[in-house]
Amino acid sequence: MPTKSTWSILQGKNFQFSTLPPSARHPHLMNETTAAAAGAGHAHLLAQYFYAHYARGWLYDVQSAQENQLEMVVPETTPLLVYVLKGEALLKTKPHHTASLFENSYSLWSFKPGQHALETAPGHCRILFLQLTARLRSLVDETHIGHLPDRIPEACLQLLNGLYDKTYNGEVWQLKRQVIILDLLFKTLDEIGVRYKNQQASAYHREYDTFKQIKEYVCENVHKKLSVEMLASRFSIQPTLLRRGYKKVFHHHLSDYIREVRLDRARNLLQTTQLPVHEIAWEVGYESSTSFSRVFSAHFRQSPSDFRRNTIRMQ
Repeated sequence: MPTKSTWSILQGKNFQFSTLPPSARHPHLMNETTAAAAGAGHAHLLAQYFYAHYARGWLYDVQSAQENQLEMVVPETTPLLVYVLKGEALLKTKPHHTASLFENSYSLWSFKPGQHALETAPGHCRILFLQLTARLRSLVDETHIGHLPDRIPEACLQLLNGLYDKTYNGEVWQLKRQVIILDLLFKTLDEIGVRYKNQQASAYHREYDTFKQIKEYVCENVHKKLSVEMLASRFSIQPTLLRRGYKKVFHHHLSDYIREVRLDRARNLLQTTQLPVHEIAWEVGYESSTSFSRVFSAHFRQSPSDFRRNTIRMQ
């Protein structure tokens, strides 16, 4: 699950995903998500994707008369929390590990690059995947990542049920969901006993404070032309040191972070304003709407116009 993540991390030869139509048989489980549906002769699947500052989430709801195997393609090592909310499944991870996932269970995995498999049992199966974003990964000691399936604590179950709340929408719901996800993440990680890194700047890098300032500058100046070279010049640091040091500290490339901030801001503007797409492109630092649409479509697997249309339809 790289930064170019979309509404679906699962693939399967029996399923062809398509944007969820208004008359879909599957009800939306969560508001304000990018949704898609897929069907086979014996099964129906709803996929919902959402993004928060500390995690990306994929919720899958499968109703099937028989077992289904779905592939999970992971291009880079990434920690992933798996919550089984209904039904049972079998997780097959590389190189040769198999784990049974039971209802109301959670587990933490460090997925290696390559193809993994998820087999869902007949009946109704609902699974939530939460990928820790680079912001949270920079705080976690990943040498101790890993936890076999265990029963979800009651406090975490209450938070998971809160994700289905239909009371709020728009920016209020997005903020509330971020709070729920953050609380869920830390409660789960504390339950597992995950260790956190020493937050002293010296424990990271001698330019740690500079890197933090650069991150803040990017967030506050997303409308400007930003590049590694320009930021290096502005903050009086060698470009090579900035690239390598930033990657070492935050576990992702600075150029990827700039793109992520731009797209997150663009997503928000598409959902909350009526600005034309070309104006949104300028607002988030793209010189042309064509290049903006190309990057946005590659990230979200739909054009900015389709994203706005689907968001309005889901509200």
